[in-house]
Amino acid sequence: MQAEPQVLHLRGAEVNRVHHAYGTNGIITELDIAMAPAQSWVDCVVAFADFMALAKFAIAVARCDGIAKRLCSAVDSAAAANFKPLQEVLRPGESVGLFLIAAQSMSSFEEMLAAHGGRVARRLREAEVEAQAATPAFEFTWNHTTLHALKLDRSITYLQSRFPGPDFLPLIAGMRARYGEELAMHLELIRVDGEIACAGLPLVRFTTEARLRAIIADFEAQGITVFDPHTYILEDGGMKQTDPAQLAFKRQADPLGLLNPGKMRGWNEAQPAA
Repeated sequence: MQAEPQVLHLRGAEVNRVHHAYGTNGIITELDIAMAPAQSWVDCVVAFADFMALAKFAIAVARCDGIAKRLCSAVDSAAAANFKPLQEVLRPGESVGLFLIAAQSMSSFEEMLAAHGGRVARRLREAEVEAQAATPAFEFTWNHTTLHALKLDRSITYLQSRFPGPDFLPLIAGMRARYGEELAMHLELIRVDGEIACAGLPLVRFTTEARLRAIIADFEAQGITVFDPHTYILEDGGMKQTDPAQLAFKRQADPLGLLNPGKMRGWNEAQPAA
């Protein structure tokens, strides 16, 4: 972002200078991504009468090395009620698990599902998803869950959090009990540095800014990390601190501060007062 624009090439760990900087210090124009071995994925929607039983199952699947998977999501019944394309395969009040499971792991997956008291609501191979023009399972996960809710109710918002482990269940159960209908739990199981982590993206019924901040403060008091989606300041969202490498890269790639002005605290506070 200069009078004579430059194209910079970043390799390996250098990409962290712009990764998750949200356009505050650079614009990514081309990206090389490493490939993984191809799998024949089965799109699985499972249903449970009890959300905590579903959460326990999703965590078990995530931790099971014998089941190859690409997606492990658990959505409370209040949030799952927003999934209009799935209502024909769900029963009233059911919580929903959304999984992508390798075809060779399906027998083990279904055996574990039965042991945990769940049922298969929909099971489609990749070709069947396309042939039936079905909405894929992943289109109901992560922030798609929030978007489905917003289509029906604009008063809904969400949090993005991470539950401390390895025993996630007591804290998940406690937060559900604490907030009742004000909060609909939504979990995503991920692998971080070889360990299973539990991300929470619960739907929250918004009332006031003060109430939202109180809920965030309560999550943090319970040891749950909150990556605040209700701020446009980079450091106030997920990082909670200035990343020196990202700040240094902004000085190099955007010396005039033209990219997303006012949204990078480390840059703003280094500027002279007006």
